[in-house]
Amino acid sequence: MDIVRVKCVDTSYNPATWARKDIATGFGTVTLDIIGWLIDDREDCVIIASEYQPQEDEFRHLQAIPRVCLTEFKKVATL
Repeated sequence: MDIVRVKCVDTSYNPATWARKDIATGFGTVTLDIIGWLIDDREDCVIIASEYQPQEDEFRHLQAIPRVCLTEFKKVATL
């Protein structure tokens, strides 16, 4: 199995009140740096898990990251 490092652009959410003038410079998308087990490399997305339980061959904390959001995708290890 491969362990990968993914850099991607993601949406953000903030429930606070924002002044219009602050939104233009202080709020928007976020850049994420994610390392995890590569579960599936699909045409439209990559699926990564942050935890693996080898006795049952099970994964937890899955993420599907759309390819259009990826800015970097790199294999860092194979186990």
